[in-house]
Amino acid sequence: MVNAKQPGGQGHGKSGFAPVFSETKISSGTYPETLQARIDKLTRVIEAIPSALIIADAKSNIEYVNPKFTEITGYHYSEVIGKPVRMLDSDAAPFNEHQRGRDIAAADGNWHGEFRGRGKRGITYWSQRSICALRGADGLITNYVIYDEDIADRRSLEGRLRRSQKMEAIGFLAAGLAHEFNNLLLAMLGFTALLKAKLDDSSETHGYSTMIESLAQKGAHLTRRLLTLARESPLDAQATDLNAAVTEMLQLLSQTLPENIYADTHLQSDLDPVRGDMGQLQQVIMNLCLNAVDAMPEGGQLTVATRSTDLAQDPRQGGVVLGTGRYVQLSVTDTGEGIAGDLKSKIFEPFFTTKDVVKGTGLGLSVVLGIVKDHSGFIEVHSTLGHGSTFVVYIPVWVQPSEADPEAP
Repeated sequence: MVNAKQPGGQGHGKSGFAPVFSETKISSGTYPETLQARIDKLTRVIEAIPSALIIADAKSNIEYVNPKFTEITGYHYSEVIGKPVRMLDSDAAPFNEHQRGRDIAAADGNWHGEFRGRGKRGITYWSQRSICALRGADGLITNYVIYDEDIADRRSLEGRLRRSQKMEAIGFLAAGLAHEFNNLLLAMLGFTALLKAKLDDSSETHGYSTMIESLAQKGAHLTRRLLTLARESPLDAQATDLNAAVTEMLQLLSQTLPENIYADTHLQSDLDPVRGDMGQLQQVIMNLCLNAVDAMPEGGQLTVATRSTDLAQDPRQGGVVLGTGRYVQLSVTDTGEGIAGDLKSKIFEPFFTTKDVVKGTGLGLSVVLGIVKDHSGFIEVHSTLGHGSTFVVYIPVWVQPSEADPEAP
């Protein structure tokens, strides 16, 4: 059996307790060290194991845990000694997970499987658990040794892979829908053109036909956005006025903004044109503005600004040098709730959202990042919890071929 730290005594190692035996000299010359020295060495080995180790008695009451156990679960050893191992079972489990593994180990000698545990304050953790049943000379079980390998990183990678596969499936679906819509819209535009050709330009019906044509063209623009999500739409890069894109999108959004949100703009009058696709850049503006509005449920101010800027040093994002030069900077600022520091690295991941299921899909910022990268740009996030957020997008300015290569003929 393994004895915990004795009352009033000093424990061994980081966990605060260890097996305690009397000092006994091993007589054989093969083992010159004392029994206690060997025990101390084995204890240090156990406490250095990079996975959680639990030793429980035959009734599954905890007798020993190593330091890694405390790191994973948040429980101090004094909070679990003498407690049943089942205290670590997650409330979400449909059965007693430890008991199931223990029963198999009792019959077969050991059990291996994934374990979903509940740590201190209800935190959930995942481990690859192994349970080994130890038997005495009489064949009866004396202890269970439980080994929990932390697989949080592996589970996270698996989750990302599933989301990536889901994103790919949605991309195929979006592409298919976009092609079908395009077929319908082409027919609509064709018949509208035939109708307009037979009508007097000043007639009321001709005006209606023009409206139908305009709506069909907007529908075609929507399919391009779907294709952007599906990554099948080539970038139609040309000299683009980002101020015009902002103005047009804010006029559209102003019809749907809540009354308690005030929108303001600070647009540089002599702004450089950017190398971009007007439709895709408008989608960036729309998604960032909608994201800002969602961050201000109690109302606030939405500010969109543009300015030209020169980057003298190579901006880096994810360790990638993006290049110096002249950029147009688009910033979208809200006075909302802000973003917690541990979430900043996740907000651009597909399907990651802090909103209710009915309010968000977690795709808006992911699409923004994809479009910005397609434009050879980059994006920065500045936020303090409780003090709002600012998303800053950098897009390279439009450079005429003769300007890009002075020696070109």
